[in-house]
Amino acid sequence: MSAGEFEASSLMLDAAGGLAGDMFLGMLLDLGADAEGLESTLRSLDLPDWSMEVSQATRREVGATRILFTVPHEHGHRHLPEIEAKIAASSMSARAKAWATRTFYALATAEAAVHRIAVEQVHFHEVGAADAILDICGACVALDELGITSVRCGPLPSGSGVVRCDHGELPVPVPAVLELAAGRFEIALGQGEGEMVTPTGMSLVAALGQPIEPGVRFVPQRVGYGAGARETSVLRGVVGTFIGGRGIGRDESTGEGAGAALQRESVALLRTNVDDATGEQLAFAMELMMEQGALDVTAIPCIMKKGRPGTVVEVMCAQDDDARLAKLLMKATGSLGVRVTRTPRFVLSRDFVEVHCSYGTITMKVSEAGAIPEYEECARAARQAGVSVHEVSSAARDAYRVAQGGDE
Repeated sequence: MSAGEFEASSLMLDAAGGLAGDMFLGMLLDLGADAEGLESTLRSLDLPDWSMEVSQATRREVGATRILFTVPHEHGHRHLPEIEAKIAASSMSARAKAWATRTFYALATAEAAVHRIAVEQVHFHEVGAADAILDICGACVALDELGITSVRCGPLPSGSGVVRCDHGELPVPVPAVLELAAGRFEIALGQGEGEMVTPTGMSLVAALGQPIEPGVRFVPQRVGYGAGARETSVLRGVVGTFIGGRGIGRDESTGEGAGAALQRESVALLRTNVDDATGEQLAFAMELMMEQGALDVTAIPCIMKKGRPGTVVEVMCAQDDDARLAKLLMKATGSLGVRVTRTPRFVLSRDFVEVHCSYGTITMKVSEAGAIPEYEECARAARQAGVSVHEVSSAARDAYRVAQGGDE
C-alpha cells in the first residue's frame, strides 16, 4: 500500500512524546487488547523466567497504560535465527508471527548497515534481550487481536545527547534508528531530551507502518496512550479511518455515494512461471506467502515453452513487501525471476463483529457485500465439535442475523 492510501482499520501514531517498544505495547493495551491473553501467548515463546506488570500511569497530565517486563540478567546474545525459531514455535497467530519476523529482520538489516556487515553476521545486543523480544512480539499479537491492518506514524522527535549501550556511548538518535527511518520517516530535529526513539519502537514502525502524508483527513474512533519510563514519555495511538485529502476519498467513477464504502489502494502483483515444482512444493510456497504477509496467492495452470505444462504463481501484496516476498517466492519455488506489477485495486470497507452461536464465538467480516464468518474460526470450532465447517458457518450467520434484528 502506498503512502497516502489507507484502510479503514488504521492506527495513527503520534510519537511526539517518544516511541519505544513498551510504549507501543502499552498504547495497544490502552486501546483494549487483552492483557491476560497476551501474557498467555507470550509464554509460548519459551523465554527464561519473566514477569509482566500492567499498570495505569499519568504522562503529560494524561492517563496512560504502562507495561513492564521483568526479566533475569542473561549472558551472551541471541542471533536472528534463534529469535525467528522461537517465534515460529510459539502459539502466536500466523499474521502476528509474520509481523514479528518482519520486524526483527528489519532491525537486523539496520544493524548490518550500521556495522557494515552482512545480515547473517548480526548478533543482537539489547534488542536480543528477552524484554525486547516480549515488547515486539507482544505488539504484533495485540495489533492482530485489535484487527489493525494499517499503521501510520507522524514525525519522530530526534531527542538529544548520547545513550550508553553495549557498543559504548552512541549519539541520539542512535544509528539503527536513523537506518530504519531512512528515506521514509521524518525526524523533527531539536525535539525532546535524551533518547526519544528506541530501535525496538522504530523497528515496529519501519517494518509494519508508513509515514502520514500532509493533507489527509482522519476520523478518530478510539484513542489509547502508552506510558514510557520517564514522566514525559507517552505515545498516543488513534484508531480510525483516513478520508479525503491525499488518502482514501470518494471515487466518483463508482457511482453516487459509493466512496463511503469503496476504497482505492495500490498493491503489487508478483508473478512467476514454474514448470518443475511438485504439488507439495507449490502448496508450501503459497502457504509461506500468506504467512509472510501476502494479501492473496493464486496458482494458475498454463502451457510453457516446448509445450511443457506449468503453473503461474501470482502473489498480491503491499507495495513495500514486493522485494521481500519476491525473494521468498523464488527460494520456495526454485524460480530464477519474478515479474512485478504495481496496480490499483478497490476494496470495500469492512467491520469485524463477534457473534455467539451454539459452537462458540465466531468473528464475522461485515461489509456492503454481506456478513461472512471467518473461516479459520469456523474450522477450529468444527474440529472441536466434530461437525462440518458449513454447519458452524450457518450457525454463525443465523446468530448474526438474529443479533441484527432479523428472524431466528
